[in-house]
Amino acid sequence: MKGHTLFITNDAQLADALPESNCIYLRDVALEWLAKNYPAPCFDGSAPVSPSKNGRGFPTGVSTTSLELGAVQPHPSAKWKRILKDAQTVASAVNESCVFFVLSEKNGRRIETREVLFWHESLNESRQPKKVIKRLHAHLELVWDEEKERYKANLKKHVHGFVFASLAYEKARQNQPGFVSKSNHQKDTDAWNKYLSVWRTYGSCLDLLQTTWLLCEDGATRVLNVAPTVQFLDRAGNVLGWKDER
Repeated sequence: MKGHTLFITNDAQLADALPESNCIYLRDVALEWLAKNYPAPCFDGSAPVSPSKNGRGFPTGVSTTSLELGAVQPHPSAKWKRILKDAQTVASAVNESCVFFVLSEKNGRRIETREVLFWHESLNESRQPKKVIKRLHAHLELVWDEEKERYKANLKKHVHGFVFASLAYEKARQNQPGFVSKSNHQKDTDAWNKYLSVWRTYGSCLDLLQTTWLLCEDGATRVLNVAPTVQFLDRAGNVLGWKDER
């Protein structure tokens, strides 16, 4: 390597052995790309969403065991912005990436909430993602239009998806004593994988008809633009090594 001042590699061990000033590790470049392209470039440009403190939210003192997939049934008058307030409280207690699905339906001039589904990675067995996705499809009454060669949904039905995640939290967790044996590259990769864990599972639902997605991160909630988010996740899967999960 005589005469060369910069070494480019995709070998983690080699990157750790060489001075940072003389080495570019391609995985680091890829992770920097992730940070530049998500989440801000995926927001739809609207102002942050403020949860509502007024009106009915989650029911209290009600067992959810009789409802499919552990869902809860708020009063029909409960608005999604009010449910968002309660969802923030639950997400803070769970303290890991999670998602809420608020299923609503138009009844005359009113929008009524029918059901709220909740999922995080630890619930994989009791609330299998494929069953959650099937429930979303059933609520939206998705059917294939052979003439137009596309899906159509009941225009009276809607879903709001609240994704709670924090990259800052996941990076901080990777710096706990239990992970001291990891390289910095591996810590960053694992932090991104945990941060995007909901999308890794439900990314195929991003372009569902009649569905609005919101990212709730570090106290701020914003609406996501579907097209750039789908594009980002497709590329993120390549960077992080996801295998045919969308």
